[in-house]
Amino acid sequence: MRVMVLGDVHGHWADLSDLIKNMQPDIVLQCGDFGYFPRWVEKGGGRPYDPTGRMTNRVRFHWCDGNHEDHEILAMLRENLDGGKRRAFEIAPNVFWQDRGSTLTLPDGRVVLFMGGGDSTDKKARKQGRDWFPGELISWADMRALPDVEVDIVISHTCPKKFKLQLKNHDKENDPSRQFLDEVLERYKPKLWFFGHWHNRIQGREGRCSWEGLNKLTPMLKADCFSWLTDR
Repeated sequence: MRVMVLGDVHGHWADLSDLIKNMQPDIVLQCGDFGYFPRWVEKGGGRPYDPTGRMTNRVRFHWCDGNHEDHEILAMLRENLDGGKRRAFEIAPNVFWQDRGSTLTLPDGRVVLFMGGGDSTDKKARKQGRDWFPGELISWADMRALPDVEVDIVISHTCPKKFKLQLKNHDKENDPSRQFLDEVLERYKPKLWFFGHWHNRIQGREGRCSWEGLNKLTPMLKADCFSWLTDR
């Protein structure tokens, strides 16, 4: 079973299709900024997501939300389809949005916790209700919804403040979501943590946790945008 962890997609569906076709994963765990803007697409502003002919139904794709998604639509999915329960929602055949605090058990038994959300440093160039939404930040409600389970792996968009990234003069340092992720790190003490958002391939260790930041997906399909989840 080949499990790929993937960085930001930003709605580049053709590049995503090419990557999956070339690399042949069985499962993809994606670290946010998937690029889910269904209402904007209807008005001609975004790239429509069409899995037909792009991602085969054989590949199971699980993504957490980043800051660049339609968070109002995602909140409506949560409230209207399952009364607020944090779980996975299938938005296309075998393509699942993993709500904040939802989990996935991999075929080898390891439990993955998804904790999306993060701050848009480019929000001034965006329009609220079209391609920016205030629900992008991790909240106390998200923290209260965290499950009481053992967690082996965390998939998030940004990363805990405790992760020393050594990226100089970066405008994503002071995201308040990072402090909440510090609490997630302390509570679950996962062995592995993957994130995107920073558009850099970076690695490190914090206590028992090995962490990895992934670059964004590009038409060049560079290997620094994804990582393979190794066996236990």
